[in-house]
Amino acid sequence: METINGWFLGILNWIALMPQQGWAVLLGLGLSGGITQWMKRTFPLHLIFPGQTELVYKSSIRCASLILGFIPTYFVWPDDVFRFWAALAVGFGTPTFYKMLTFFMYRKWPQLEQKLSGGDV
Repeated sequence: METINGWFLGILNWIALMPQQGWAVLLGLGLSGGITQWMKRTFPLHLIFPGQTELVYKSSIRCASLILGFIPTYFVWPDDVFRFWAALAVGFGTPTFYKMLTFFMYRKWPQLEQKLSGGDV
């Protein structure tokens, strides 16, 4: 139990002392991943635009993810030289981050895959 408390306090300490750049990256990744997942469940593009290829569907989702990752990171990042490039990196990196996160989540909790994919709510 003491080890768990130590880890928990360490994570809280790390979050409390995180610079503004870290908050910008976390906010960009979190909002982009969350809103993109919500969009995929609410507006299934393969039903809205029937007959489109899988490439068009995935490209439109990734484009939305790029925009949704870029905007919050850009506005939260401190005004310096790296602001635009950091926001662009977070925007482009969101789909990869999401893939890695779901890969590890589905390994640990396989029952979540069907629920998060929109099949069984």
